[in-house]
Amino acid sequence: MKTDVKLLHDLVQDEIQRLSNTDQSAELLRSLSNLDRDVLKLQVKIDEHPNANNAILAEFESQIQNLKNQLETALEKANTPK
Repeated sequence: MKTDVKLLHDLVQDEIQRLSNTDQSAELLRSLSNLDRDVLKLQVKIDEHPNANNAILAEFESQIQNLKNQLETALEKANTPK
């Protein structure tokens, strides 16, 4: 689970870096920055619960999936012709 969050963080950072070198909208970069902040918050929560029970693990998995969906949506918007 920590690996999933770390990979998600790295992916968001890569996209922010890639898009900051283009003429992409400030709104998209802001959205990715907010997403990255949420990923980091989740990473801290996971680190604070090394012996989490199944209910907490399920919640973390749900949050990870939600963040992945948000990233996918943001990237789809970025790649949609205007």
